[in-house]
Amino acid sequence: MSKAIVLEIWNRLRAFAPIPFDHLELIYSAHAKLVALRKGDQIVSEKLQGAMLGYVHTGLCSIFTKRLATDFNIRNFVGPGDVADLEPLGLSQRHVGLHAIVDSKIVLFEKEILEVLCLRHKEWETIVRRYNQQSLKSFSERVAMLSSDSATERIKFFFSNHPELVQIVPDKFIANHLNIAPETLSRIRKKSRSADAF
Repeated sequence: MSKAIVLEIWNRLRAFAPIPFDHLELIYSAHAKLVALRKGDQIVSEKLQGAMLGYVHTGLCSIFTKRLATDFNIRNFVGPGDVADLEPLGLSQRHVGLHAIVDSKIVLFEKEILEVLCLRHKEWETIVRRYNQQSLKSFSERVAMLSSDSATERIKFFFSNHPELVQIVPDKFIANHLNIAPETLSRIRKKSRSADAF
């Protein structure tokens, strides 16, 4: 693990809690690995040792959960500086993974090691607690949106808040993330273009 990448991660983690750079460098050198994914590649948690956390160094990926090869749900999109949690949310979601939208580099870190660090160092416990609070808030907002907003409202929200993704992410991935049919997304986008809605 290069010092430049560890420095990048350290700067990201400092927003959650102060942690010595030398301490972080030692941990990541021993327990983390950098994985390169080509566009279209997938990495699934079941093929890894233990549940993992992924830090996106470069690129763009979708986090997906699935029970069957044809039954998948895109939980989120993660880009540079984002953390990907590759742990299943429930018993019905057996596999969690990353799908590279473009060529990407991901730093993978074993979650079991993180749990040990939380027991030994208060800073890590603070980082994990604050990150989990942020993740829970984001997850709750998405559940509320999917259960209460119409398809048009969901699409408008996504396009307004993530314009950078619209040009890169395939429509079928956006539709899956918003829990609508690709045909519905295409129809609403076409209608909205003619009305200059978004």
